[in-house]
Amino acid sequence: MIKRLVRKALASATAVGVGLAFVIASAANVSAYQPSSSNLYVADNPGACNKNPCVLYPKSAQLPSGRIVAAFENDQTAPVGQTMPVYKSDDEGTTWQKLADVKAPAYLSSDAKYAKYTSNWTNPYLYVLPQNVGNLSAGTLLLASVVSGDDYYYEEQKAANSSWTPSSDGDRKDVALALYSSTDDGATWNIVNIIATGGWQGGSAGSLGRVSTANTHAQVDPVWEPHLVARNGQLVAYYSDENDYLGYDASTGVPVLDPDNDTASDSGGQVLVHRTWGGSSTSWSGPVVDVPGSTVDRGNGKTEIGGGRPGMTTIAPTTDGTWLLTYEYWGGGTNVRYKIADDPLKFYAAADAPITNLPVPTGGHTLSTGGSPVLLPMPDIGRLDAAFNNAGTAMVGPLTELDEKTWDVLVDGNLKSTFFYLQAEAAQMKRQKEGGSIVLNGSVFAELGIEGISIYSASKGGVTALARAAAVELGPDGIRVNSVNPTVIRTPLTESGITRNEDGTEYHPHGEKIPLGRLGEPEEVANATLFLLSDLSSYITGQTLMVDGGQSVN
Repeated sequence: MIKRLVRKALASATAVGVGLAFVIASAANVSAYQPSSSNLYVADNPGACNKNPCVLYPKSAQLPSGRIVAAFENDQTAPVGQTMPVYKSDDEGTTWQKLADVKAPAYLSSDAKYAKYTSNWTNPYLYVLPQNVGNLSAGTLLLASVVSGDDYYYEEQKAANSSWTPSSDGDRKDVALALYSSTDDGATWNIVNIIATGGWQGGSAGSLGRVSTANTHAQVDPVWEPHLVARNGQLVAYYSDENDYLGYDASTGVPVLDPDNDTASDSGGQVLVHRTWGGSSTSWSGPVVDVPGSTVDRGNGKTEIGGGRPGMTTIAPTTDGTWLLTYEYWGGGTNVRYKIADDPLKFYAAADAPITNLPVPTGGHTLSTGGSPVLLPMPDIGRLDAAFNNAGTAMVGPLTELDEKTWDVLVDGNLKSTFFYLQAEAAQMKRQKEGGSIVLNGSVFAELGIEGISIYSASKGGVTALARAAAVELGPDGIRVNSVNPTVIRTPLTESGITRNEDGTEYHPHGEKIPLGRLGEPEEVANATLFLLSDLSSYITGQTLMVDGGQSVN
């Protein structure tokens, strides 16, 4: 694969030519995508909605095939036995088609432990596994969502008055987070396990009032808003937890559950936590606090965390190797806040700050502070293990007639651009801490003196010197830097300068005295570059490989 890509990149490479920096990474190239507004789904029976709005909380993911899948809460039905709709788009979101209805755990498994979870209804989070996690293979599509028993408040109101219609969330029992998996791009689903368990819903977002008589102690203990990340062979589930906690261990982040959580007056608080799972066991780890919220005095000497109701965790890796967590907060001040941590499992030890503290580039939009933040790492080239800086341009003329503009064009195009590509590539490889290989595109004319290309020769000589200096500096990081120095290579750019003689031989003014008697082919430079990028040259760095048919030694 690398060989094919290198050859493709070198199709326009010449010793005196124009090219672009080319990188080889573990991810496929991503084309620019400029979406236009379109509807994923429009409620087709709004009169049947059990809340308003009744189509909400959409989340999506893109599969390796390019298909986009999306899921959302659809409340155009009674809050009993609900399913999670999954839609697909195979044309970058232009059109959407129904793909599946993901049933509640009770209907996907005969295991008695799932029998109480009869609705799969809200807060979907779709995630494509980027690595193997236990028995789950990379590329598996995961769905984390809120499941529960039926809505007791709804059933009680309907029993008392059959014409009663709901207007908002009620009181579901046994609210939990479930993990599902699909290995056929979302067409069919299996229940994997339960990530975390809560209790009664007790209304919505900590708001008491729609509580069923079955909820004897008027508890509000759901778990919400999952966010998945795979890391180091583990799956991490971040979520919002409305169970009541007395506090947490500042050195481990482990919270202390109120022993009266099921019976005492509910705090109305919420904390952000995470759990981890290795992919093989049946259960997840215990919760670890990410954001505790404020400490609230509950009276009689009791305090509990969860004040301000932090919610909606989203996290993403940053380019400097740290992790960023954003969340909403209703405890005063800016309603969107963030934390930065070296370890995404230790946000409990990181300080938090209002989102307005983050710098915004000149001309950028002001960061929103209204709550419900969504943090999304934009697609990039993924890992960077090898790079070929195939950049260059050429202008010819007598030394005494070349002006400063020509100097700037050639030095910028050949040397300056190569340096800054090299700088960015080296920084990424150093962050990965696994070494790498970088090849610079020099020229045989960095070594040979030929009239008419003095500035070009000087700029390419700088490239060769840069490769040597960078090899010394980056060697301790396991990063190798070399240069390939080709002669004139047959490309569309050089065809105009090639003269074909009667005897079939070819002549180019910059290709004289080549012992092999011909111009070079792009594939020949590609092969040399591939060698320097690959592990076949694992002990070679700071070197110049002449790909010139022997011209430099003649």
